[in-house]
Amino acid sequence: MNAILMDENALLKKKIVYLEKELSIYKYDMLTGFLLRRDYELSFLDYNNADKDVYLTMIDINRLHHINNEHGYTAGDKLIIDVSKKLKTLFPKGDFYRIGGDEFAIFTNKHPGYFKIDSCVYATVNLKDYKTKDDLMIDMSKMLSAAKAKWYKEHKMDRRR
Repeated sequence: MNAILMDENALLKKKIVYLEKELSIYKYDMLTGFLLRRDYELSFLDYNNADKDVYLTMIDINRLHHINNEHGYTAGDKLIIDVSKKLKTLFPKGDFYRIGGDEFAIFTNKHPGYFKIDSCVYATVNLKDYKTKDDLMIDMSKMLSAAKAKWYKEHKMDRRR
């Protein structure tokens, strides 16, 4: 009887490992290992109610659509992976999320200061400076839009191409 229970226990452990792997595809991005948008939305609520400074940095990769179309999805995936690795280096204590095809969000307890990643623009805000998520997202959208316009102008590129 003990041998039967041990076999069943081993089988249950294997099933748990399998199910955890299956569920991880709904929680983590396959390219970056970052949490996905659903968890970002949940974490945002927790961070927004924190008693300490919490900074949100949003990063947008410029021209990912163009790279995918001109060089293939393998090249686009490589860019996403390279950017995610750079972000992990720049924000060693950050909580990372891939919230869109070319968009990332990072929560940190310290302002990141200035940084540069090729082909990317970013904006950082302190959550304490905003009363509502809508106000924050409107400001973040404006900041990212201005950063994108500046990037395209500096690189003498048409944003629509």
